[in-house]
Amino acid sequence: MEKIVNIRLTRWLEADKLVNSVQFGFHQNRGTIDALVRLQNYLVANLDERRQTLCVFFDLHKAYYTAWSVSFMLYSSFAHLPALSHRMQVAINNVNNWATEHGFVFSPEKIVGLHFQRRNRCNPPRLVLQGRIVNFVRSAEFLEMIVDDKLSWTPHLNFLKLEFTRRMNILKCLSGLSSGADRATMLRLYRTLIRSKLNYGCVVYQHVRETNLAKLDPVHHAALRLCTSAFRASPVVSLCVEGGEPPLWARRLLLSLQYLTRLEQLPLSSTWMSVHASRILPANVMRGLFLEHVADKYAASVKIYTDGSKSGGAVGCSVVLGEVVRAGRFLLGTSVFTSELYGVIEALQLIEEHPNRYFTVFTDSKNIIDAIQVYASSHPIIGHVKFLVDPEEIERHSTINVVCVDDKNYQAHIGFLQLNHRYQVKFPLRLQSSAANFKALLQPSLAVKSFEVEVSSQCEEELLVTLELLAYKTKLLREKLVLVRADQSDRITITFSARVLGPGQGTPSLLNGVKQISVELVGDSEVSDWQGFD
Repeated sequence: MEKIVNIRLTRWLEADKLVNSVQFGFHQNRGTIDALVRLQNYLVANLDERRQTLCVFFDLHKAYYTAWSVSFMLYSSFAHLPALSHRMQVAINNVNNWATEHGFVFSPEKIVGLHFQRRNRCNPPRLVLQGRIVNFVRSAEFLEMIVDDKLSWTPHLNFLKLEFTRRMNILKCLSGLSSGADRATMLRLYRTLIRSKLNYGCVVYQHVRETNLAKLDPVHHAALRLCTSAFRASPVVSLCVEGGEPPLWARRLLLSLQYLTRLEQLPLSSTWMSVHASRILPANVMRGLFLEHVADKYAASVKIYTDGSKSGGAVGCSVVLGEVVRAGRFLLGTSVFTSELYGVIEALQLIEEHPNRYFTVFTDSKNIIDAIQVYASSHPIIGHVKFLVDPEEIERHSTINVVCVDDKNYQAHIGFLQLNHRYQVKFPLRLQSSAANFKALLQPSLAVKSFEVEVSSQCEEELLVTLELLAYKTKLLREKLVLVRADQSDRITITFSARVLGPGQGTPSLLNGVKQISVELVGDSEVSDWQGFD
């Protein structure tokens, strides 16, 4: 009868939306793990944004002598600590007024606070409740889990290990080959006393370091060894197979997937909205998988992290190499793509300062990776980035590309140039026959100012072409060069092309063999030469 009333009452409360959507516990599909996941994602997001977070844990008792109590917490984030402290003090005063009005009192000795920040040392804020200063500690218990101010979960894992050591005594008393309990009973006790405690909250703390998570593995293995009456030297894999229990890392992953599947049933819940936008795993799980991937694939390299962002009209980029942090700010209107590119350029400059080390550059922009690999990109800054794939790729992308169309026609691409700049261009031309007795035929042109050829000393079939070029117009610049033999018996045409950047489009990276020699002055300058009235 009691169960029937409970089911009907709960259904009525949820149908009429009389229960708050952020209430966790005693609510279908909304357990205490949801509150921990929301708290974890909130803290991580604010720490990534360089904001500080204050959490105050309350222990609320009824004014009269009763047998129940309630624990809850307040938390808020802001970049400026004094403003954050004022906001939290106002919230604490409101909670205190509400408790006094409804006849509740607090346990002052159980009210503590946590200060989450990136800095190592900082004086704790001064918050007051009922004339007592709130004590800020390094760790506090919330929903049966110990939260620390660095989100390392080390105090909680140490507490679990100590608690499991005590519970292991029950298994030791009941184990034995002759007078002990059978295997099924021992495994049932293990799942009740130890595994249930291992399962609770593992979705939240599974992103921490492997060395911290490894503290729980000996407890798991020792319990299976007692349940199966195995020898101390038995392999761990055999213990898992005999006991029918997977390793802890596999079980944590399984529980994470099950938890995500359950969240799919409530796509509009506040917990689901706090989960990573990829909808594959929560943000903390994805971060842990990324760290595992980096440790596995790039353990021998030095990691460089780059990022570019735009917030409130301000655009900037940053590069992190260990303790070295370089940041820059750009003018309003600069795109995020450009800021990401400058971050990669800054990372490459850091690599040039340490030439004898192996580096890996990480960026969160796939568009940057795709654009860098396309050599003939129209973006003016792409030319500054050297995408080092292999030595042959570097050589092919840094020299003038000459293509033989047939034995009479050749095409050459000399890269990017800048408007109103004069260049000297040198490149080898490999012919199909002997290169002797060829001379350059200079034709009237606005771009080509001089044109010379000579036979290479290393190969009789190769000519060294030298020309002086003026980039007189923007976009595509294409001209034809003509070579003829002295006896007019043979004629070769070279068609070269270049991409000319206009004002405000940046400075191009010149190919090998292209050298800037001067800058032409433009007659219609933006600066007026008017001297005023006489």
